[in-house]
Amino acid sequence: MRPWFSDRTTVHRSWTCLRNLLEFNLSKVVFAKSLNTLDLNHNIYGSIPVEITALKLQFFNVSYNRLCVQIPIGGKLQNFDYLTYFHNQCLSGAPLASCKRSYNDLPRN
Repeated sequence: MRPWFSDRTTVHRSWTCLRNLLEFNLSKVVFAKSLNTLDLNHNIYGSIPVEITALKLQFFNVSYNRLCVQIPIGGKLQNFDYLTYFHNQCLSGAPLASCKRSYNDLPRN
């Protein structure tokens, strides 16, 4: 998938997309390497792509979404507290407890 908020001439450091009517699969997004702020609460489903571990994030928020599976290990993802990941359908891994449901068990809209 082509990055839809990045191009070769623009350096994006922040992407804030919260509490709106967007709905997209986060695992399909290609992120600009310069990104240091990512706030996507109330929008997304799928999983957190491992590519996010390569970003030098200073702020990260994926709370109140429909994310499921394990939080990737690496980068700064484990440095953020549980509120960063709070209220997702089936997200597990540090700093959260394990989830007993799989993504395939969850209801779809």
